Amino acid sequence: MNPITASTWIDTPPSDVFALVTKSLEASADGGTSIRREPPRSVVSKGEANGRKYTRTMMFEPDRGGTIVSIDLDFEAASFVSRLISPMSGTANKAKKDLAQELQNLKTEAENARSAVAGG
Repeated sequence: MNPITASTWIDTPPSDVFALVTKSLEASADGGTSIRREPPRSVVSKGEANGRKYTRTMMFEPDRGGTIVSIDLDFEAASFVSRLISPMSGTANKAKKDLAQELQNLKTEAENARSAVAGG
């Protein structure tokens, strides 16, 4: 399957956004997930969920005092049943919506944290 990509601009420096993402990943990763960090440029996680193997790459690029965050999600069916169901399940459309929501949540959290530090 072709990777699914989403991106957004966040009014927070890359090092701060990177720290939020890695903290969240460490809290939610299970024993089967491998995470490779290249601070503050990228985080790559690999694992398996719902019968699918995935590679998820997050890139953090400095831009206008903030960060462009991009997520590439590539997955493939790991089992025979998931290979049969995958084309019919709308997996790609759901993943696109989930990535967009994840980026919006990250943007809100990062910008709120930055405002709290600046205002406090």
